[in-house]
Amino acid sequence: MIPYVLFLAKRVTSQNDFNQLCRVLESYVMRRMVVHATTKNYNNLYTSLILNQVCDADTLSKRLLEADDSTSYVPSDADLENGFKFSNADRHAGLETELQVVIVDVNLYITGSPLCRAMSLSPIISFISSNAGIPVQCPL
Repeated sequence: MIPYVLFLAKRVTSQNDFNQLCRVLESYVMRRMVVHATTKNYNNLYTSLILNQVCDADTLSKRLLEADDSTSYVPSDADLENGFKFSNADRHAGLETELQVVIVDVNLYITGSPLCRAMSLSPIISFISSNAGIPVQCPL
């Protein structure tokens, strides 16, 4: 991912556009972390993004959402919910890590990350309310 981020840093002149791209990447990686998806194809994915000059958040989101193979897909909301429910990690440590991911995903959703616009917060709100005692009524 680092070569792609460096590529973007050199090519994208607007700080807002660069931030949007980073939000999409962050959401993508965090969702994959929660579901314990493989990282073995990341080098090919990011190389492809560089070679195809993917330098805007909408195009990046589209490319990621179109990937349907198991090595680079964007986990669905159902996948994300299952990832929260059935984490193989130690329950306490896993919950702490997953709640950090929730905070990132909610922040990305609120700030309008293009990738997050294609997803919903339902699995996240459900997970938080069932595991942390937070009421389901959420202004989002």
